[in-house]
Amino acid sequence: MFRLLPRIGRDRSGVTIVEFALVVPVLLAVVMGGFELAYQGYVKAVVQGELMTAGRNSALERAGSDDERFIIDESIRQAILRVAPSARVAPPQRVAFSSYARVRSPAEPDGNNNGICEPGETYEDSNRNGQWDDNSGVANGTGAKDVIVYTVNVEYDRLFPVGALIGMSNTVEISASTNLRIQPYDMQGPVPVRTCS
Repeated sequence: MFRLLPRIGRDRSGVTIVEFALVVPVLLAVVMGGFELAYQGYVKAVVQGELMTAGRNSALERAGSDDERFIIDESIRQAILRVAPSARVAPPQRVAFSSYARVRSPAEPDGNNNGICEPGETYEDSNRNGQWDDNSGVANGTGAKDVIVYTVNVEYDRLFPVGALIGMSNTVEISASTNLRIQPYDMQGPVPVRTCS
């Protein structure tokens, strides 16, 4: 028995299978992770592309009806489900602002521009609801020349459970949005100036 030990120590015939067993899990994790990242990028590109197309369609004033909005939203959902069949697509959100400046700074402008409507101070009622708001956006608004912020949120399960190996969630959440101005068939009316109470 002791005479066989030196011979077994020099024998290299099983080394390849041991090395293969050590390398394959790492290689598979890298390949699956690469596929997962590529798929996520592809789904994000489809979501963003469909959102841009739907946003352009929503920019027409005639797209203000509930039926037109449903058709546009359903076209987004169907396009996403073609590339990610198990995806859960939240209903798209549309928020209308009177201008691009209101999108960047959504609070209605007050007299001294401090973002607080103090008693006796005037403010521009951008969303025309009769009160000062820290967000002047109007859900599903489609007035002349309004800027629409159109947002879609998608969630789907990962193709491979590779993320779990490094503590990531098994679901991927993608959010995309676009800003577009409604094509003006009419002019915006004057913004009412009101007084804070």
